[in-house]
Amino acid sequence: MRGRAALVALGLAAGQGAGQGAAADGLRLALLHSELSREGPGLLLRDAAEGRAPVAAIIARIVAARPDALMLAGLDHDAEGLALAAIQARLAEAGHPMPHALHPPTNAGLPSGLDLDGDGRPGEPEDAHGWGRFRGQGAFALLAAHPLEPRADLSAREWGAAAPPGEEGRRVSSSAHVSADLVLPEGRLTLVAFHADAPAFRPTSPLRNAAELALGAELVEGACPAFAVLAVTNLDPADGDGIGGAMRAFLDRPDLRDPRPAAPPSHSDPGHEGDPALDTALFDGPSGPGGLRTDYVLPAAVLPIAGAALERPADPADPSRHALVRVDLALPDALPPCEP
Repeated sequence: MRGRAALVALGLAAGQGAGQGAAADGLRLALLHSELSREGPGLLLRDAAEGRAPVAAIIARIVAARPDALMLAGLDHDAEGLALAAIQARLAEAGHPMPHALHPPTNAGLPSGLDLDGDGRPGEPEDAHGWGRFRGQGAFALLAAHPLEPRADLSAREWGAAAPPGEEGRRVSSSAHVSADLVLPEGRLTLVAFHADAPAFRPTSPLRNAAELALGAELVEGACPAFAVLAVTNLDPADGDGIGGAMRAFLDRPDLRDPRPAAPPSHSDPGHEGDPALDTALFDGPSGPGGLRTDYVLPAAVLPIAGAALERPADPADPSRHALVRVDLALPDALPPCEP
């Protein structure tokens, strides 16, 4: 196993030989920021085991989309992977088993040993490598109907000499930056997954967000020729906080495609420049930025795209402000060769 990511491959009886997505002759990739993260350890496991309404709403959205591989963000991490296993069990019970998973530990809540906000009280959520009330809060998992093999993990990379003032001794990744190979009959397809911190709240936040995007680009460089980026970058190329040019440059990479998944918008932001149909999240509080494109599924340029769409939340019990992003790929008979 490469890196420190914990591989969870549960051989659920209902999942053996199953799990084909809605893309009958291809592969469906999806990303959903579930916002299922809880305020204390063990609470998500309780809610998933009991099938409480927020969890049930997220399960229903995943089952309706029927992805072959999914990045599920906002999923608290525990050392034994029990909350993830409970989510997988719910998916299997609902008829869409995803028995293979990669659930990397997160830097959120991981103590840095520093007083990063300078308030004289080290050990607060703001002082962790990634903001978090407890170690493991707000992690993510890759789930799949096909086997996953860890490829690379850059989550422990530190700023070093490049650290801006206030970030010395902190890791670049606020959550995790990993890649894993999806082992398909056609060959290997690398999934590059990361969740960047929002480019707000601290003076250095825009720089850190851009650095996390660059770290994701480094994972792409080590991927198979057939790859896809599944990422919550928290960065809109046209609107909101942050260095939008960094996102635009990432989307313009010649080795990937932006399928621009869209859906009719549920909001209006007259002051925004971007197309609201592309917004994947709605932050509509009194001081919120409104609709933003923060969630991305970006396949390699060598992969034919058969379709793409956003599926916005509709259930009042749904805890997420994010659309499910899905992209369908029309796979060739054989993917470009790639070594594990």
